[in-house]
Amino acid sequence: GKKIKVISQNDLVEYDYSSYTSNPSALKIERAFSSAIKSVTADVTPVVYFVTGHGERSVDSNFSDLKSTMVANNYDVQELALTGAIPDDAAAVIFLAPKTDLLANEMENLLAYMEKGGDAIFLMDVQETATPTPNFDAIFERYSLALNNDYVLEGDQRWYLNDFNIIIPQPNNNDVTTNLDPNSLFIYMPNCRSVSILQAEQQWIKTQPLFMTSSKSQSTNLLTNELALGPFLLGALSEFQSSKTSKIALIGNSVFVSDTWMDTTNSNGIRYILSILNWMQDKTDSVIVPAKSLTSTPINMTESTRFIAFISLSFVLPLMIIGAGLFVWIRRKHL
Repeated sequence: GKKIKVISQNDLVEYDYSSYTSNPSALKIERAFSSAIKSVTADVTPVVYFVTGHGERSVDSNFSDLKSTMVANNYDVQELALTGAIPDDAAAVIFLAPKTDLLANEMENLLAYMEKGGDAIFLMDVQETATPTPNFDAIFERYSLALNNDYVLEGDQRWYLNDFNIIIPQPNNNDVTTNLDPNSLFIYMPNCRSVSILQAEQQWIKTQPLFMTSSKSQSTNLLTNELALGPFLLGALSEFQSSKTSKIALIGNSVFVSDTWMDTTNSNGIRYILSILNWMQDKTDSVIVPAKSLTSTPINMTESTRFIAFISLSFVLPLMIIGAGLFVWIRRKHL
């Protein structure tokens, strides 16, 4: 039809600016063309708004990989303050580690959006102060969820990386993980707080655990310093079913999808966020193609390893080839 997607050189190549000049460091050709094809063949482009005004972390400075992956999957990404009504074109709103509570009018605008079937993702870091957030808590309670003001440590060495605070959560079977490849399920989450699913069951609310810690984990309440034993939920999903269904995801961490953290671990956290967005939009397909690095990593060997490699390649392997040739020649001579 009339849809056009122009791909520039910057879309195809990733550059390294660590020196005085820009040097190509990776190729993004496959991702660029997959994204372009998806963009021009899609009927609509959903808009996702990152909420600002509560001390949230910057999308462009801290979550550029998350943003670019969402754009590659045909999501229009914008920022939004909740001072007015949330636009009708909003497919979802995302909160990136807010430090202060919603104001009364902001809460009203958010609830009005959700009552019309709006969806939201809340990535909530460990709280640095003891200041309560009753308006956020009221939003979560509406969906039979709660955010705990605690700090979780993992005690099972199979489920943490290097230190007790870097948790490898165990994924639960739910509508989000069912669309993820098993190799994409394992993520690394530093400095987590827990979430809870409230016990009061209501037929118009469907809750699902997203991922959790082991039974050897423990949490410290940051208000009372009380210790509690695990397992703990680090993320949960909820659907509020009325005339229009509204969905939310509540996760007690945002760092696991930040640029600096994924550079040292993996990008599987982005797969979770994208799968959550697709679950909210009743979609199942996604495009996550990592850039192909152009840098070559040298093989570091000890002196003894180098000697063994030299002997093997210079003498052992040629003698094996000569021996195999002689064996075949002798066999064929006696046939």
